[in-house]
Amino acid sequence: MERGEYNPDPSPTLPGGSRTPMFCSRQRYTGAVCHTSRAVWGSLTPIIGILWWLAVEGPSMYDLTIDDFPPDRLAAIVHWRNDPAVNRYLRQGILTLETVQAWYTQYFSRAEHQLFAVYADKALIGYGTLSHIDPTHRSGEIGIVIGEKQYWHQGLGALAVTCLTNMALTRYHLHRVYAIIQGGNIASRRCFEKVGFHHEGRLRDARYVNGEFVDLHYYAILAHEWTSRAPRWL
Repeated sequence: MERGEYNPDPSPTLPGGSRTPMFCSRQRYTGAVCHTSRAVWGSLTPIIGILWWLAVEGPSMYDLTIDDFPPDRLAAIVHWRNDPAVNRYLRQGILTLETVQAWYTQYFSRAEHQLFAVYADKALIGYGTLSHIDPTHRSGEIGIVIGEKQYWHQGLGALAVTCLTNMALTRYHLHRVYAIIQGGNIASRRCFEKVGFHHEGRLRDARYVNGEFVDLHYYAILAHEWTSRAPRWL
């Protein structure tokens, strides 16, 4: 889908029911696929991802959940993609309810493309994707959009990237997770760097956007790099 479509939310945030410092990663393969909550659940890989992130950023006040995107909420994507601040670095053309519905029923009906909802507490604040899933080479592309601007600059984008990466490595058993980010999208590049992705290279003038050519930046992380990021006190 969108190449590295994360928008300006450069710093991370974490769980919260009681608004006290908590941490965890819970991977559930029915219902929500990633949920941050009070206890520590799931396999070692998601635990390491969340604990490493907390060691760098500290806990926050939101309980974040990533779940399958509900088809009756597609109008929210239309709203976000028509907001110039949100869609500045997104691929153009998916702007009406009809085109979003077609995108959902055609593109995301294929097993190699998955669309997820991002919730802060119970509020739908954006969406994430895992696209071009290749079971042979065990790779896939990640994308995040935080569409509700009042949730920007609170770290939820980086936390969502962490949850989606954990899910890609555990649920889909991928070896390499990558993002492709449009030149100029500094917040997105910092976000992926912050959670441990490596800048693998730049394609110069690879896309023509709004009358000018722009670069594309490739970021990726491998499964063993993700698990090795655990803080020393683990």
